[in-house]
Amino acid sequence: MFAISLGGALGAVSRHYLVLAMHHLFSSLSFPVGTLSVNVLGCFILGLAIIFFQHQTQDTFLLRSFFVIGMLGSFTTFSAFSYETFLLLKEGAHFKALWNVVSQVSISLVAIFLGMCLMEKIL
Repeated sequence: MFAISLGGALGAVSRHYLVLAMHHLFSSLSFPVGTLSVNVLGCFILGLAIIFFQHQTQDTFLLRSFFVIGMLGSFTTFSAFSYETFLLLKEGAHFKALWNVVSQVSISLVAIFLGMCLMEKIL
């Protein structure tokens, strides 16, 4: 439990600062770039982690718990994605809402795949 809690704290703080940075960099866009960034990056890192842990010969339960459940679980954010999509729909920005759903899901899937491919090459 401590490993998950520690990873969760690290992931939440990391997400907070990345979202702030992305909003600062792309403040002119009325699009949730911060949430898109954390979800895509989190999926890419998850892809790396999946292959990394598959290639380990020793017990990695604590490290996996810390990293995947704790850190990545709190780093990525489906609830924020859903709420931001809802707000776009409520504001009448239907195309942006649709683009948010399509881009979050499709780019995140590609990110997992690329992370897995990269770790396969590294290992």
